[in-house]
Amino acid sequence: MDPVTAAGIGLSVTSIALQVFSGCIKGYQLFIDCRDLPVTYEHLRTRLRIEQTRCLQWGESVGLLEDMLDEPSKLIQLHHNLIFDILQQVQSSFRSCLVVTTKFDPHIRNRSPSVLAPPQTPIAPRKLSFLDRTLAFWEKGGRVAGRLEWAMLKKDGFEKLVVQLIEYNNRIETFLDRSTLKDLRTMHVQSNLVLLQVTDQVTQLRDLVQALKLGAPAATTSGVQTLSRASTLVQEDDQGKGELTLLSLATFKTHHLEMTKLNGSINIPMISIASVKLDFVDQRSMRQFGRLGRRKVWLEWREDFGDFDMPADYAHKVDQRIQALAAVLSAKDKPAEVCSPDCLGYVRTSDDKHGGADKFALVLSQAKAAQDDTTLVSLRPLLNKRLGIALDVRIALVKRLAEALLSLHAVNWIHKGICSDSILLQKSPNGFFIMKDPILSGFETSRPALPDEITVPYARSEERDLYRHPDLHTMDSSRSKRSHDIYSFGLVMIEIALWRPIEQIVKLEVPLRRREIGKLRSAVLDDQNFVFADVAERVGWRYADVARACISGGKPIGIIDDNDNEEDPAVGSRMISAFFENILLELRALVV
Repeated sequence: MDPVTAAGIGLSVTSIALQVFSGCIKGYQLFIDCRDLPVTYEHLRTRLRIEQTRCLQWGESVGLLEDMLDEPSKLIQLHHNLIFDILQQVQSSFRSCLVVTTKFDPHIRNRSPSVLAPPQTPIAPRKLSFLDRTLAFWEKGGRVAGRLEWAMLKKDGFEKLVVQLIEYNNRIETFLDRSTLKDLRTMHVQSNLVLLQVTDQVTQLRDLVQALKLGAPAATTSGVQTLSRASTLVQEDDQGKGELTLLSLATFKTHHLEMTKLNGSINIPMISIASVKLDFVDQRSMRQFGRLGRRKVWLEWREDFGDFDMPADYAHKVDQRIQALAAVLSAKDKPAEVCSPDCLGYVRTSDDKHGGADKFALVLSQAKAAQDDTTLVSLRPLLNKRLGIALDVRIALVKRLAEALLSLHAVNWIHKGICSDSILLQKSPNGFFIMKDPILSGFETSRPALPDEITVPYARSEERDLYRHPDLHTMDSSRSKRSHDIYSFGLVMIEIALWRPIEQIVKLEVPLRRREIGKLRSAVLDDQNFVFADVAERVGWRYADVARACISGGKPIGIIDDNDNEEDPAVGSRMISAFFENILLELRALVV
């Protein structure tokens, strides 16, 4: 066969594939837009949106674009019969779910390359979304489909349809090569993160949780469900080790939103301080260790605000926040990737130093399995010791912390206290530190990233102030933001790379005056101090560039304009996607 004929056949095959594909996307859209859908089926609409996105991302990854028809996809040419079969099965599934099929007929019945010529011109400018462009291509063929109503659907076949579509998407992705499949999964992650970010109503989140459970195999012997590929949020390898799931985060976000909206109706135990047998106090952090019954615990006191002029109802609001926070941290469905400790309740007592002002503390605990064999040590004092921690172990620790921060931000939660002192490591009886399972503590001032949530001033803490963004140390300091957490994480990254406290790295004497805190950020970013050059020498430039991005902020973390409102869902979605792509993925790419 001469090259011109071969190219023509390839072009025609791609054209047919695009037309069949656009018919599938139109089918998705018709069912998504179905009118009068009962509330009990809303989770199916949610899952249809997820599967439509998966199908679109697959189509985009293999070049099913009208303005790319002159560059036929090799994958489609090699597997066109199988791909056509699957796409037509998708359309047949849509038809089989209808009581009256004349209302909907997006089929391309003739698959002969000689009948369907490729389109001559692009239908829409590139600024339109791929969905808009695909639907526009479908409508360009002169086909019209009426809008679906619930009465037209087979009630007992709707859920079966959605499960079939999940399987079709799984099958069609198997034709991709490893590199393309990896890119496709990255696209899935980013769309999942955006979906989780913009879903901010409890009812919507419940629908999302139900939707994600569809198509999942029965629970394994460990009681944990194996999720379909669409439910995977972050996956490090083919075995799924270290993965975050959209399902677990959606469940977690649902739980914490419910807690924040209960307004004092939270059933969380208030523990008497007398019932806690205190062993010792970490003078650096004022973290108190002890036992509650047979269980090892520690108390993390919320910073003391007795010296601040607060409204009369402020203590009540703080009490509500502490209860909600305790409920969230004690949730059984809390994702392991958050790396947070278990919360057993909270303590409320009076502070004689400030005229009897109320003080609050979270009562936290390790997992039961680690109770008797390990003790907890903060990362901060370890940075002054020559422990000889291997490079791959330190990088693995940073990856876990990045996953934890992504998980918190994905569910609209700001930590507000990230520093090396808030990272707890387990010390085994033989003196080794378990770096692979850090505990992220310091949640006592955390809050949801919501506009109506109260924020609290910081009490002075010489060490913790070093990690707080300079914007939080001005007289008219702003509310804590995601970008402030990311900044703090960047400083911790540098500490772990060089295994020294940050003030020693930049040669600043502490304590610093409040107005001098900004010097630390400037000193880190000043190339004459060779901070990032030293980091690159130890762990490479990729790691150093990630740390710089965290500390510099701006576009690498999704901030396009200084006036961006980080509590806006659109900005939050952009930041989550940027953190995943520019921070976490870059760290995952490190190979030692």
